[in-house]
Amino acid sequence: MFHRIVVTLDGSARSEAALPWAAAVARAARAPLDLVHVHVPWMPEAGFAEAAEPWLRPPETPPADEAYTEAPHPSTAEKRAWLEALAAETTWRTTVAASAHLLEGPLIPTLRRFIEHSGADLLVMTSRGQGAGGPTWLGSVARSFAHDADVPLLLVPLPADGAVERWRQPAVHRILVALDGSPASESVLGPATSLATTFGAAIHLLLVLPLDATDADRRAAEAYLARVAARLPQEPAPPETQVAVHGQPAAAILHVVRTERMDVVAAGSHGESGISRMLLGGAAQEMLRGADVPLLLVRARATG
Repeated sequence: MFHRIVVTLDGSARSEAALPWAAAVARAARAPLDLVHVHVPWMPEAGFAEAAEPWLRPPETPPADEAYTEAPHPSTAEKRAWLEALAAETTWRTTVAASAHLLEGPLIPTLRRFIEHSGADLLVMTSRGQGAGGPTWLGSVARSFAHDADVPLLLVPLPADGAVERWRQPAVHRILVALDGSPASESVLGPATSLATTFGAAIHLLLVLPLDATDADRRAAEAYLARVAARLPQEPAPPETQVAVHGQPAAAILHVVRTERMDVVAAGSHGESGISRMLLGGAAQEMLRGADVPLLLVRARATG
């Protein structure tokens, strides 16, 4: 189970699409929820009037061992009021112990320091937002954390119509876990199992083989998935396994998501072949848009 959840917000309505997912996980896990916004004072941000004021300037680079700092400048009052009101409403509507954290400094290092010091074990954000760097702000943060973060990352896609239902309660019944056969890709199993346990969801293991795979390759893949499934919790249902043969792993995953009605896709952010590495590129955004389900990325750990 997860013990502390962080959701990042950039001040846009788009970024708040991650909030119902973060709150749902926190509520089910009985974990606290941190709402975090990083104020980068020298970079104008959409939605906040003070961004254009002349006092904006880059802060000095903090020492390497310095913890994150709460933003002290009075010009951040509007942001602080917004974030604290959102945290209070989150607690009122969901009963989750939500708290607001307005930080100041370089975006990614500041967020990393906060996560490290808070002890969070899940980071939730939308796949795209509208903030300091324009519409790809959260995309760049997501790529950075997916590449080398020590905590799992739950990427939430925007609704197809762009309408954000802040207090919609997401339902998770089935989680697709994509593996590539390498021990490193199995790093996703722990967080995926935690998410499944949190929601009482079933796990569906998938391995995609290339088009030139032989019958022996398929049998080996089926045996591998059976061994993995046997190690996982058998409630509320034993994990299902599936081997697919396809030239494009993203398309194969998307097909399974649609036909099997998966609610979340989970994969390692690195792997020794195929699926996990593919998920970091443009195919991940394509899959998120097409499947309209969240993607749980976990940094794969090499073994041996």
